[in-house]
Amino acid sequence: IYLHFQAPDIRGIVKNVYLKDMAAAIDCDMRTLNKNIELLVEYGYISTTSTTCGTKNFLIDKYEDYFKTAEEGGRGYIVMNKELMEELLSLNNILALRLFIRNLVEIDSLNKSKDDAPINVITKSYEEIRRNLPGYCKKNIILKALNSKCDIFFIKKEEDRVTFSLNEEYIGKR
Repeated sequence: IYLHFQAPDIRGIVKNVYLKDMAAAIDCDMRTLNKNIELLVEYGYISTTSTTCGTKNFLIDKYEDYFKTAEEGGRGYIVMNKELMEELLSLNNILALRLFIRNLVEIDSLNKSKDDAPINVITKSYEEIRRNLPGYCKKNIILKALNSKCDIFFIKKEEDRVTFSLNEEYIGKR
């Protein structure tokens, strides 16, 4: 996510990223940052080359496909402001991060045009939520993840469903 905010060119190249600044921005130490960069490279999300003075160049793989339509083989993207990025980075529960990103993508997909009345609320059953999570995620684990401190959504938990209302501060298309 951080790399996407560093103004990649049209091919997805981000030049001269100072790793100490990156570590500070995402609130981790250099060892953790380097390990995660290695994992992103290993899984094919990015490629990287070292430069001088503690900087790296990055290539966000398949970046040029982000802006294609689904019919053209595009993968899609979500419009996100800096405040939303910082709020996502502050989450310390990976399941909460998964849940919130999934719901952000769904809400963003519902809002195809800036001219239509915005749809910023979605309701899901616990079973619908579980479909996008690992098998061990039962209702009690989902509820624990939803209790993570986060201002992205106003969350209403009911016996059989959850309603996610996007905080207007985080609507990226504005």
